[in-house]
Amino acid sequence: MQALAPFASQAGSLLAQARDVAALRQGGEAHAVEKEWLWWMVNAFADPVVVTSEQNELVLANHSAELLFKTGKDDSPGKAHAISMNNFLFTAALSTWNLQRVSERTRELTLVDPIEGDELIFEVITSPATNYRLGVKGIVSVLKNVTDLRHVTQELSANIQRLQSVDQEIRMERDRLDLVLRNVPNPIIVVDNMNEIVSMNAAAERLFKPPRDPLSQSRRTQVAMRNDAKFTSFLAQLSLDPAARRSGELRLTDVDTGEELEMQVTANEVRDPVGATVATVSVMQDVGRLRELERRRLEQALFDSEKLAATGRLAASIAHEINNPLEAIQNALYLLVKSIPEDDPNAKFLGIAMKETERMSRILRQMLGFYRPAADLAPTDLNGLIEEAEALVAKRLRERNVKIEKQLQRDLPKVMASADQIKQVILNLVLNAAEAMPRGGVVTVSTESHRDAASAFIRTDAVRVQVADTGPGIAEEYLPHIFEPFFSTKGEKGTGLGLWVSLGIAQSHGGRLQVRNRPEGGTVFSMTLPIGGPPADAP
Repeated sequence: MQALAPFASQAGSLLAQARDVAALRQGGEAHAVEKEWLWWMVNAFADPVVVTSEQNELVLANHSAELLFKTGKDDSPGKAHAISMNNFLFTAALSTWNLQRVSERTRELTLVDPIEGDELIFEVITSPATNYRLGVKGIVSVLKNVTDLRHVTQELSANIQRLQSVDQEIRMERDRLDLVLRNVPNPIIVVDNMNEIVSMNAAAERLFKPPRDPLSQSRRTQVAMRNDAKFTSFLAQLSLDPAARRSGELRLTDVDTGEELEMQVTANEVRDPVGATVATVSVMQDVGRLRELERRRLEQALFDSEKLAATGRLAASIAHEINNPLEAIQNALYLLVKSIPEDDPNAKFLGIAMKETERMSRILRQMLGFYRPAADLAPTDLNGLIEEAEALVAKRLRERNVKIEKQLQRDLPKVMASADQIKQVILNLVLNAAEAMPRGGVVTVSTESHRDAASAFIRTDAVRVQVADTGPGIAEEYLPHIFEPFFSTKGEKGTGLGLWVSLGIAQSHGGRLQVRNRPEGGTVFSMTLPIGGPPADAP
């Protein structure tokens, strides 16, 4: 037993050593397995993960981090320089963060892409770590690539700033446009594709959205509603026209005065970049006042023509009366000059008398031609003149309950004439016809081309304009004197020169102006004008 004791002690030591070796082998194998799983776990991340020591030296890195921080023997100088720069930047950043001693674990770091050389922006999440086997401390850092996110954020921020700037410009432009529109006297309305009013300026609001007034709210609201209904119906009719720019006339009512307004509406479509219509802008122009001004201008011109004609007639009468005795004086002086010798002392006085009487004769000839208005002749559309004249007197005719009917030849040839003078004649005839029907009636204006027999019984191409009314007609005893100057059936209201001037205008164009009573009642005035204008030898 004593002899075997040393062997037993040695065998126990060997067995204990064998157990330790087996335990160490098992622990190493387990550690290797854990290390293998840890490697797969760390490299499963696409983001770089690194472990650094207290001296900020790289201890461990996954595959993504190795691409940024570890060089290879086959790397180009540029790539090696970029990786060296990354190590320097990362180490400097870790040193700075350690000195700051702040609790913030997420920071931002800028590195270099070793392949492309572009700037890379990372969010770095750091966490302290301790290796208890070795008894050392370090830092585990996870780098999150936020380059695209930062670029998108920067671009989004820049876009937001641009949008804010554009929005401010749009707001300023809108305010400026609104200020301009509110100071435009013409009504402007914007409607959508359903003809619903989207926007309007102050002038349009006065017609379609009057201010609230409890005393007259009912009447003004009804007028505004009628205006809105008329405008909506008008736009619906205009929409049938395929043109992008359309125009027409619309009658509205002033909500304050109840006056009827004649509005010329011009509608323009607003299209988006693809060509779809998104809105319609309508601009209104009160043409009733313009036509009233034009009518007054023509009436004033006609009145001035009448005064000038009266002055010319008076001058012609005086010249005619003086010219007869002046011719006798000239004949007597002529006989005296012939009978007195040239060396007679009184001969020079007779010569002076002869010269002065000749000068007086020239003055009288000028007075005889005082009222011969020169007209600029041009091809004139009589149908167009009738349309213009109707527009000028439409309001006055409605006030008198007089309707106007037109029977115009479509292919009516143009006439060489003065448009202003012929328009004066048409206007004068239409107004006279309306005044002849105080209780209302119908004025019919017609045009036709025909062959007219001139004074020399030569058939010429001519155009006839007729103005007929349904009034009581002209008394038979007045018909022979209707074109005489200062003859009027209106009493003190008329000058008696309108028809006389109209006759003179027709005659100065080589035409005629005639009047007759219709058997069924009423009067017909017919003006015939040669197409080629007055003859060359016309006075």
